[in-house]
Amino acid sequence: MISSLKLCREILKQPPLNTIYDVKEIGINDEFGQWCTNGDGMSDEDWERYFVNQPLAFHPCGTVKMAPDEVVNHRFQVYGTKNLRVVDASIFPYIPSGNTNAPTAVVAWRASRLIFEDYMGTR
Repeated sequence: MISSLKLCREILKQPPLNTIYDVKEIGINDEFGQWCTNGDGMSDEDWERYFVNQPLAFHPCGTVKMAPDEVVNHRFQVYGTKNLRVVDASIFPYIPSGNTNAPTAVVAWRASRLIFEDYMGTR
C-alpha cells in the first residue's frame, strides 16, 4: 500500500499530469499533516501509523456507472463498443453503505447469465 501511494505521487509529478495537479501545492503534508513526524513528508512509519489508525471509509466504485446516460447499459455493455463489458463495483451508481463484496458477487453472477444468453443466442 505504501509503495503504491509513493508510485502514485511520482506519477502525479510527471507531465502532463503535473500541469493539472500541483503535487507541491496539494502536498502530502497538507493532506496527511497530522500523521507526519517531519517536514519532509510521510516516512514509511508515518504511513503505517496512518493505515492502522485511519480506516478507509469507502470502496472505490461508480467510475463507469450503469445508467442510460452514463457508460454501461443494463446488460453491462459499454455504450458505443462491441463485445466490451464492465463487470465489477465500478458500475455501481452509488457507494454501498456496507462491504462491496456481496453486491459485486451478485453483479458478476447476473452478468455471467447475460453473457451466456448472448453467447447461446437465447436472449
